[in-house]
Amino acid sequence: MEVMWGLKNLMHFLVPQEKMKVNDEIISAACILLDCEYCDVKNCKPLRLAGEHIKFVSGIISEGWDLMKLATAVKIICYPAEATITEKERFTRDELLKFDKDAHKYEQRFNKGICLNVYNEMVEARTCIRSVHRTLESMPEMHQPIQ
Repeated sequence: MEVMWGLKNLMHFLVPQEKMKVNDEIISAACILLDCEYCDVKNCKPLRLAGEHIKFVSGIISEGWDLMKLATAVKIICYPAEATITEKERFTRDELLKFDKDAHKYEQRFNKGICLNVYNEMVEARTCIRSVHRTLESMPEMHQPIQ
């Protein structure tokens, strides 16, 4: 709420009125997207560290993986019985076999509850991002040329 208040009060400096129409829905969308970005920022370091553990324990190099793939890998390692087909499709058969075979080796490295919370938070952020994009695309003012 404080961010929305600040944006409203600074809007005339940030976006001149003659160039763009900004309403509460756009400001709210921007705030939601900012919160979603913060989710990635705050979880980046722990998830990259988890990737290092995966490399050390299972020999799987995760350096090119995005944060959602890392969060999914950790969730599969911690909760293999709850892994969905969609989650498993992100990995090779060999990676999944290594996750399963080495799961017990991660017990002292990963806090299962925290890992599940991070995964759920990452999923929720991506769901919100898709929802905001759909909302913005459906707004008529987003399809009008800037004058």
